[in-house]
Amino acid sequence: MQFHDVAGQLEGVTSDVLEATSAWSQEVWQVRRAEGKWSRVEIVGHLIDSARNNTERVVRALSADSLEWPGYRQEEQVRVQRYHEAPAKQTAALWVALNRHLAHVVRGIPESKRETPCTIHGWRTLPLDHLIIDYLAHLEHHVRQVLEGTGLAVKMTGLRYPLY
Repeated sequence: MQFHDVAGQLEGVTSDVLEATSAWSQEVWQVRRAEGKWSRVEIVGHLIDSARNNTERVVRALSADSLEWPGYRQEEQVRVQRYHEAPAKQTAALWVALNRHLAHVVRGIPESKRETPCTIHGWRTLPLDHLIIDYLAHLEHHVRQVLEGTGLAVKMTGLRYPLY
C-alpha cells in the first residue's frame, strides 16, 4: 500500500459500506456476531471513536516533532455511548463523515512530516505514515466483521490488521 492511496481508500471504503448497507434495518445493524461480541452498529461506533482518536493523533503529530499519545478504553467507550441503541443510519453517516475529514487531513500531510515519530500507549514508535496505514488496516478489519455473513463485499486493499 502506498501512502498516497490512503486518503482515497478511506473515502472509498466508507462510502461503499454506507451504500452497501443502506437498505439494512435497525435490527440488522443490531445483530451480534456471537454472544458477548459487538453488534454491527457497535463496531461502526468503535470505528467512530477510532476515527476521532486518529484524526487528533495526526493533527497533533503535524504540530510537533513527535507524538506521545495515550490509548483509550474501547470497550467502555462503546458501552457508555450506547452505540447498540443508536440510530444505525445516523451512526454510519457520522463514521463516513469523520473518515472523509481524516482523508482531507491526510491529503495535506507534507512529505517532511510523514516520518514524525508517533508512540501510542507506550507501544512501539512508528512514523506517522505507518500509523495512518495501520489505521486503514484496522478500519478494513472491522469492515469485514460488519459485512460478515451478509454476502456483501466492498473493494478494500487487503491489508491485514495489525500491520506492525
